[in-house]
Amino acid sequence: MADNDDADEPKQAKPSDAAASEDESDAAASDDSTDAAVADDSAERARSATADRSEESLSPEATDTAAESAQSTQSTRPSNTDSTEDASESADRPRRLNRMPSRRILASAAAAVVIVALAAVTATLVLQHRTATREQADRAAYLQAARQAVVDLTTISAGSADADVARILAASTGTFHDDFGSRSAAFTSVVKQAHVSTTGTVSAAGIESMSGDEAKVLVAATSRVTNATGADNEPRVWRLRVLLHRTQGHILVSNVDFVP
Repeated sequence: MADNDDADEPKQAKPSDAAASEDESDAAASDDSTDAAVADDSAERARSATADRSEESLSPEATDTAAESAQSTQSTRPSNTDSTEDASESADRPRRLNRMPSRRILASAAAAVVIVALAAVTATLVLQHRTATREQADRAAYLQAARQAVVDLTTISAGSADADVARILAASTGTFHDDFGSRSAAFTSVVKQAHVSTTGTVSAAGIESMSGDEAKVLVAATSRVTNATGADNEPRVWRLRVLLHRTQGHILVSNVDFVP
């Protein structure tokens, strides 16, 4: 019976071993609770940090900072646009300057215009001067030719009748040349037979009209006549209209009319 009691003893738990087991269970539970508390504390801290960040992001200072940042971004964009416009204007400015004439070009153009105007005025004045000079020369030539023609017509002598008639014909043309030439023989015969001697002088002459190669000249002349019929140095007054024509550079008498 004693052996059976000893054999059954292991089957009964010892009080000390049960207590130890309970202590180990409590320790494990304590460790688990500690780990849970640490985890809860970490989660709480994470939630607090997230809440702080949310509060900071929703705070007025953060909002103002975000607004200022947005305004700064917006203000930066127009400045970039302005800089682009300035660059475009800067690029266009040389083109406009190239299209716009410079002061030197304008001054040169003005000087050229003045020079051309002066040249035109000078040419006009020169032309007018030449025209006036030519007209004056023509007037003088026509007056001289008319004077000489009247002197030739009023200066005839019996001793030089043929030469006097030839001189008149040489200085005439047209109708007058033909008419006087047809009567020249009879005129010479009368002068010789009457022993005519006449000397003429021109007292005045003036241009009545002048156009191109033709002119009309009024001439006042006086001749003194001596002949076989009794005239002795008698004065005779003549008023004549002499028509002149320029032919091959020579001014000739084309007609002579008596003016009352």
